[in-house]
Amino acid sequence: MVGLQTVVNQRADLGIAGQIYDMDAYRAITLKNANSVLQLYTVTVDSATDTDYFATWTSSLGEVFTATYSQGAAGTVENKVDGMVAAINNELVLSSRVKAVKTSASTYTVESRFSNASGTLTVDATSTAVETTAAVTDAAIPFGLGVVFGDSLGASAVLPSTPAAYASYSSKIAAAAGDGTYITVIAGVTITFTASTNTATEIKDGLIALINASADLAGIVQAYSIDADEYAIIGLKEAAVVVTVSAGTGSGQTLTTVNAGNAGQSVIGVTVRTHNQTNDTKYDLGGVSTAIAGIDGYPVGSSMNVLTRGCIWVQSETAVNVTQPVYVRSVAGATEQKGAFRSTVDGSDLQLVPNARWIKGTSAAGLAVVEFM
Repeated sequence: MVGLQTVVNQRADLGIAGQIYDMDAYRAITLKNANSVLQLYTVTVDSATDTDYFATWTSSLGEVFTATYSQGAAGTVENKVDGMVAAINNELVLSSRVKAVKTSASTYTVESRFSNASGTLTVDATSTAVETTAAVTDAAIPFGLGVVFGDSLGASAVLPSTPAAYASYSSKIAAAAGDGTYITVIAGVTITFTASTNTATEIKDGLIALINASADLAGIVQAYSIDADEYAIIGLKEAAVVVTVSAGTGSGQTLTTVNAGNAGQSVIGVTVRTHNQTNDTKYDLGGVSTAIAGIDGYPVGSSMNVLTRGCIWVQSETAVNVTQPVYVRSVAGATEQKGAFRSTVDGSDLQLVPNARWIKGTSAAGLAVVEFM
């Protein structure tokens, strides 16, 4: 025997969050997990006098660094803010550990540059320093979650935090829908469905078909069915989209604005499961799981694979119909997870992923398959 061949049968109905579903047209990029929370102090300048001002940073390792600024008697509070920001950022060793930013005429912030560079900030008697954000160093990114770029260079990724950047509306057809026209105006483009003995569901489906077939709206919005008499209009770009509806001569169509559109973060892909990192759950080829100690994901600072094109298993918070849009959670409550997926809106806590679609749904919260295109 020249070699040993191992055959693994893939079961499409047995997925794990972060597991690639289909290798066709698969693409991933390697990014650094920058998902740490940096320590932040806010300094308020209470008064300005003719004296020397200072800010002292004592690191968690006991290192002490001080930046000083001297101001004349004619100086103002804002002069002191500007002077202290410059002094901190120009002090060679200190500036390698923290950065100072002016936030108003009387305040500035001092933020650690790295999650392991936390410390204590003390200032002179004419100012007050308050720790407004504590450092978090164990911010692992679990497998199968949506992530956004963590810096302008595109070298790192973090879990999303900015609410949905895409326009999102829902429109409902009155239950007692009658004959006549039903009009939806999107970004100045008028869509009209003329009903003749049609049900509310048929009117809704007709408007969806007309919106999605409009050449003028291609690349601007996409319409999806929500239920029997309601549909969603979703923007496809990070920009505001104005939508209005009217019943025309019909019997009623109402509109709810979920998000008119704003600048924000774009979800770039999904973290891919790997066994190069320690997992809370270890899966063998027989499908048997055994709990082991560790972090179910990529530790902060480690390199991680992010699927940007292709199909992957994800954990959905909701039941999924493959005709529904794909959302990722950006604001998480006590029992929620940033980066988790779902198919329906949740106030302003989600981000739409316009370049993704569901290809395998679920009848309740659980595993589903998303394709990034």
